[in-house]
Amino acid sequence: MGNLKKYLFGSFAQLFFPIFAVLFFISSVILFIKIAGVTFVVKMSFGELFELYLYSLPTMIFFTIPVTFFSASVISLAKLSQEYELPVLFSLGIDPLRFSRLFFPLSLLVSLFLLLVSLALVPLSNEAYDRFLDHKKSSVNINLKPAEFGQKLGNWLVYVGDMDEGEKRYKEVVMFSSNDLGRESFILAKEALVESMEGNLELKLFRGSAYFKEELHIKRVDYAQMLIRDSAFKEGGASLGIMGYWKQALGGEKGSDKVRRKLSSSILISLFPLASLFFIPLLGIMHPRFQKNYSYFYVIIATGIFYGLVHIASNHLPLAGIFLIPLIWLGVGYGLYRRFIAPYF
Repeated sequence: MGNLKKYLFGSFAQLFFPIFAVLFFISSVILFIKIAGVTFVVKMSFGELFELYLYSLPTMIFFTIPVTFFSASVISLAKLSQEYELPVLFSLGIDPLRFSRLFFPLSLLVSLFLLLVSLALVPLSNEAYDRFLDHKKSSVNINLKPAEFGQKLGNWLVYVGDMDEGEKRYKEVVMFSSNDLGRESFILAKEALVESMEGNLELKLFRGSAYFKEELHIKRVDYAQMLIRDSAFKEGGASLGIMGYWKQALGGEKGSDKVRRKLSSSILISLFPLASLFFIPLLGIMHPRFQKNYSYFYVIIATGIFYGLVHIASNHLPLAGIFLIPLIWLGVGYGLYRRFIAPYF
């Protein structure tokens, strides 16, 4: 039993780390592209960009490890099957269910680790990420460039014709927002000054016109000076902490539905390795003489179905789904195992 466990986990490890490295690299590239988009609004050094990357590491690890573990488990068994090693073990009287028993402690350990990451590290890192961005934005370190389209300042699309870098004074300013002032708004200004007041970003607009959509009409207002305080750039208040963050999931305050959905999806994805215990032998065990190796395809399909169920449950049955989805997935896996694997091996 000990030699079988060592041999199986050795094959598993040979696949786990390369798969993890590939998925982690792809996630890192996507993350760097996302972080680079922040520099369109806020000026940052390379060190600050790397700090944002570190804040995002727990989220990357959380989404990478479940897929890596499931893929490596299934593909390692499929590889041993294709090399006629599992059929030899079965001919010696090894029960296929033993592979699920061998993977159970490791699956449990991975799921507990993912719960720790998703329920503790991810909320803390996300809060640190948001507070860091809020601090940079509230310090008026804005990166608006003259004569460039598609620039955003909070909820506003902004175009500036010219600027004075030292005074943060912009000239020939055009701004548009679909909802910042409660309606579609289009503002023209000869000059604009960006300031920070008590952690809020303030825009002082001089000598211009503002156009507001009201039902079927457009209202025009000419002004000498206009002040816009953008709450999207307000620095965060006191830190919620882990308990304060997840307490919103069971509370009735504004935004609790969103947090409840996050809580549901976090727990469900964390339980994916444990709930997929019977899918490992189901998709990995095969007879090489009669069956072709489609394990990569099976892994993609099974993972896609589970994540689809997570999405549906977290949006429609966030709390009940925490219990229903793992039980249903575990039951379906066991039923298919009894139908397609147990009678033949």
